[in-house]
Amino acid sequence: MTSAGETAHPRAAFRHRDFRLALAGSVASVIAMQMQGVAIGWQVYDLTHRPLDLGFVGLAQFLPAIVLSLVAGQTADRFDRRGIMRVCQLAQVACALLLWIETRDGTPSVGTIYALLVLVGIARAFHAPASQALLPHLVPSEDFSNAVTWTHSVRQVASMTGPALGGILYGAAQGAGGVYTTCAGLFFAAFLMTSLVRDLRRRDDDLRNIHELLAVAHRTVRDGSCRHGERRHSPDARAAFDAGRHARAGQRREHGLHQRVERAW
Repeated sequence: MTSAGETAHPRAAFRHRDFRLALAGSVASVIAMQMQGVAIGWQVYDLTHRPLDLGFVGLAQFLPAIVLSLVAGQTADRFDRRGIMRVCQLAQVACALLLWIETRDGTPSVGTIYALLVLVGIARAFHAPASQALLPHLVPSEDFSNAVTWTHSVRQVASMTGPALGGILYGAAQGAGGVYTTCAGLFFAAFLMTSLVRDLRRRDDDLRNIHELLAVAHRTVRDGSCRHGERRHSPDARAAFDAGRHARAGQRREHGLHQRVERAW
């Protein structure tokens, strides 16, 4: 904790491995989404030459987010946020590859593109609240505001960079196929980054269980019967202490595994 008169380090959030991984995955996802949006808009306009269809492109992507906002928020609260994000990222990889296949055939269907855009919108609708709810678990409370500031700033830069990269690649490849394959690679990179983030919910549950077990053991010992000046430890107390010791040993083994993965990464 920083004291009231002490200034926090401007990059304090980057000291935490999980935050760095999550932020890198977020940047890859945002750039891919922006590039893909530019490529789809140009492709649909090249096929139909109707400006109204560009509005339908935006509607197909963002209408699911409006319709599913409550469901997506409840899902992020009840289930593993990392798991939700990984499923959504893999879904976006699949959609980008399907768009590439549709483009490679030479006669892409606008209806098929719209259908894939709806699937992309559904994946985004579930990914956004899960990603936002994960952030408080990536850093301690004293570095949370710094993490929010950096996340917002970096995502804004990615949002501006993505359309430019998408337009350049669309022109260089003379079509949307190269953009879609690049987006699939970026979404898969985001999936890998998210997979390397520790299972924070399980870690928090383990810590809470350890504290509860130790509290039960303390109460049992304290309230245990005493004879001839000796305090007798009940079987419940011994079991609670043993369970707490095993839980701590499991945490140490998991921490060692994460350190080996981090060194390999």
